Amino acid sequence: MTIDVINTALPPQFDAIGHYTALFCEELAHSAEVRLLVPTGPTYDPITAVPILPCFSVDTPDGIRAVLEPIVARQPDWVLLQYNPFLYGKRGYAPQLVPTLRELKRRCPKTRLAVMTHENFVPCWVNWRFTVMATWQVPQYWNLGHTADLFFVSIQHWADHARGWFKKIPVHHLPVASTMPHVAIERPEARQRLAIPEDTVAVGFFGTAHISRLLPLVASTLRDARQSGINARLLYIGPDGAAVREALGELEPLCSEGPLPAEEVSRRFSAMDVYLAAFVDGVSTRRTSLMTSLQHGIATVGTDGINTDTLFREANGEALLLAPVGDDAAFATQTLKLIRDPELRQRIGASGKRLYDTRFDWKPVVQSFLVALGEA
Repeated sequence: MTIDVINTALPPQFDAIGHYTALFCEELAHSAEVRLLVPTGPTYDPITAVPILPCFSVDTPDGIRAVLEPIVARQPDWVLLQYNPFLYGKRGYAPQLVPTLRELKRRCPKTRLAVMTHENFVPCWVNWRFTVMATWQVPQYWNLGHTADLFFVSIQHWADHARGWFKKIPVHHLPVASTMPHVAIERPEARQRLAIPEDTVAVGFFGTAHISRLLPLVASTLRDARQSGINARLLYIGPDGAAVREALGELEPLCSEGPLPAEEVSRRFSAMDVYLAAFVDGVSTRRTSLMTSLQHGIATVGTDGINTDTLFREANGEALLLAPVGDDAAFATQTLKLIRDPELRQRIGASGKRLYDTRFDWKPVVQSFLVALGEA
């Protein structure tokens, strides 16, 4: 099977979907002949067994059309588009994306188109800017789904929504995996490297200070722990140390350097006692930061919101602990429960890792993808 994958970024660029695509394609290359089509200009890290062809641009509206000739020349079995509206145009406006894909299907009648949706469109009710952007992002998404032969969505809620819109094609829920490695290191060594005292509870938080991340909830949970006599401090991993410090106020984080090498991210996860996955829309299978916590066997407290997948709700109390979005007291209670009970932490962490290994690691994710291609 031959597959051309289209995406707009790859390592060493700091881009979550780019890192996802590189690791996804590396695993996929064990089962198919994979080629990556990416923008011209940047220098990309090589990917084992995956040729990388810089051939198009996202700097102009019609720059995406340059993918046509190399795909037409190869006539692959499948083209897989990695999709987030903001990848292909400023503010998610990419007027030539769908027309290019439709022309591709006309010129390659035996090539089928699959789309992996990491984000469909901005929620129009958030603010007036999102309302304006939704006026072009929603129809763009609609037309993309009615052009594709197979549709993948990163969370269950969006997959259910897409099935209602795109009734003539198969729609599959395809979780993301962690984009970090798992470096073997014992907890005492991991903590000693960071000079974390033995009496300090390291509460983890990984990623950017995006509006979707409930930093005020993380800060208030830490304050509740401190007021109950627990020496809890935030172990932050990510590029937004200044914003995290501002949110914490007097609660100085243990670490807050900028972006770190993937291996160092893994070592720092191993120093955590508890991880906080506080999202405004709830934990879901598109959150690579959550996946990294599960991958490392860290007992996790997450928010339960509109985008929380059923499988996480079913795993509540076993593989992670959940609290409803908006119920700050319940979130703090769940966190304190883990902090005070080392045996519970160990059990939740081990169960979370088993869930990750069986459902979310790269092998099961890519296998689910291949099964869907075969069924289509």
